[in-house]
Amino acid sequence: MKIACWVLRVALGLPLAVIIAWPVVCAGATPTARAYFSNSTATINGQPVRLALDTGSAISFLSSTYAKRLNLKVTPPGPGDEAESPWGKIPLGVSEPARVTIGAQVFTVPLLVANYGKHSIAAIGWPEIQGHILVFDGGHRTIGAIPKMVDTSGWLKLKIHRDQHEVLTLEMPRPDGGTGLIYVDTGNPCGVVLPAAQWKEWKTAHPRAPNIHVASYGIPILITWTISLEKWADEIQLGPIALTDVAVHGAKGTGIEQRSDYAGTFGMYALARMDLLVDGPGGFAYLRAKPPLAPLKPGADLSVVAYDNTAGPAGNGDWAVEDSVRLNTQRLLADSAARLAMTAYRNGNYPAAITAFTHALQLDPQNADAFLFRGDAKEKQGDYDGAIADYSRVLELEPKNVEAYQNRGVAKSEKGDNDGAIADYSQALQLDPTNAVVLLYRGYAKSTTDDNAGAVADYSRVLELEPHNADAYNGRGNARFMQDDAAGAMADYNTALQLDPQNADFYLNRGMTKQNLGDFTGALADYDQTVAVSPDKTSSDVIDASLNRQLLLFRLGRADQDFPQVVAGWKPGWEKTVGRFMTGGLSENDFLAAAVTGDAATVRGQQCDAYYTMGMVRLSKGDQAGAREFFQKSLSVGRPEFGPYQFARAELARMNGATSK
Repeated sequence: MKIACWVLRVALGLPLAVIIAWPVVCAGATPTARAYFSNSTATINGQPVRLALDTGSAISFLSSTYAKRLNLKVTPPGPGDEAESPWGKIPLGVSEPARVTIGAQVFTVPLLVANYGKHSIAAIGWPEIQGHILVFDGGHRTIGAIPKMVDTSGWLKLKIHRDQHEVLTLEMPRPDGGTGLIYVDTGNPCGVVLPAAQWKEWKTAHPRAPNIHVASYGIPILITWTISLEKWADEIQLGPIALTDVAVHGAKGTGIEQRSDYAGTFGMYALARMDLLVDGPGGFAYLRAKPPLAPLKPGADLSVVAYDNTAGPAGNGDWAVEDSVRLNTQRLLADSAARLAMTAYRNGNYPAAITAFTHALQLDPQNADAFLFRGDAKEKQGDYDGAIADYSRVLELEPKNVEAYQNRGVAKSEKGDNDGAIADYSQALQLDPTNAVVLLYRGYAKSTTDDNAGAVADYSRVLELEPHNADAYNGRGNARFMQDDAAGAMADYNTALQLDPQNADFYLNRGMTKQNLGDFTGALADYDQTVAVSPDKTSSDVIDASLNRQLLLFRLGRADQDFPQVVAGWKPGWEKTVGRFMTGGLSENDFLAAAVTGDAATVRGQQCDAYYTMGMVRLSKGDQAGAREFFQKSLSVGRPEFGPYQFARAELARMNGATSK
């Protein structure tokens, strides 16, 4: 029997976002600008590999072709185990521990494995090297580490921005006094990338800028040649820095380029037109533009020069990582552990996910995502206190994490702490006022605390944001019924079912409301439809509809003779206990004894349910006095949001001759 009065279910949908700037070769007026490759001897399990450094990637990875060639065992990616790239989502698996050497460095670590076709590449991401003081040498195309800072007098000083993407990002002052974000991407071999609006303005202001037809051969999901048109800038100003003699083009508006604070990207050729020193430990970068080159003639159209990025580094033109750069192998281990944990989580193996996330957190105690998903896994296992503790730790690390407030609110609600849940949802909405999912959750929590006016307001706000949100109509229908607005409730349920005619929850809620209003024929039809549209005939919706239907048939003197066989197929639990009583398998005393099993909140709901059920059985046998007594007891122990409470109240109203509930 449904103890909570109505159903509101919304998937959390919390993807673990990983951003990769995949190496793409760009050619044209950007001579020898390919990728940053290690000039040290790099091997995996003793075999040489091509190793790139990508400051625009949050992870380090190995291609699946390399993994196969090296005979590495790989845990395949589960559902959702993927990284975002400009070409779509790339599946990510995890290899067994591999012995990696880069110059004099030797370490053993599992590797993330990216599956993108037949091409072979390995890349080291920004998190593994960000703890150094790094020198980007555009003249020699190398990146090296130095032990301490050098004199940077007269250089532009920019703060390194730290955010969830964990790619090299600089905070650039805007002309309006705000701050924009510049991405430094050694996986992007082009020049300067401008936001779409700024790119349009720049082209309008420079109509005679020379064209560059750029052919590139990238490594997306589908390996294809692309040709694009760029422009040559004799000089371009980005905030306080002016670069000369550099290619420029517009952002495509995907991934990080969609951010409102996105101010541009420095690709490899842009880096060749500046001196750059990045003080990772200190949190600042220092930039100095190089002197101008000989200007191009106005209106010149540069010919296409195309490079194939899959053939391997050629000559001395490749960017190199010097031996002085030591990789953060602890971070590599932590990334791999977190990915293995995510695989278990996505596959629904929550005990294994909790164990794996705990291991990942031992390696990286500051990993907010690992705490967040471990909290989700604990919540799914019913460990609400453990989940709340993990979400609270996320908020210590990231005080503005909306998902942590949202999910902590869900866990508190599951514990029965709806006031605490509302407080967390309200904090989330202060940070993200248009978050429809959080508004839905808060509306539901308000209904459970008898704040139905507040619930209606939250659901109505969702519908302002998302006019076709069926869950909001369903939830508002529940709250309106609790406000004695039966007509409004039915209108909302009808709209919800128009939007989602296969939703079993909506049929069940409408059927319960029709039963309370005395429309027994309509209620039976909706209960039947609940069963019909549910793919899982043992789901809670089907069981609740079956119990409601059978009690209503009892009342009408038309019990379903197949009901005992239906109950026999249910898993052990309270609903099966109710079914056993209804089919004569338990006495009233044994039924009431079974109702007092569990914590206080559970017992209260089960007793409310038991008294209502016994009242309906008595009523079906013509025992009006006994039925009335049990209905009254159901009201005395229950709460208005309990379905059995509303059923018992409606039956008492009918017994008293009332025309409304």
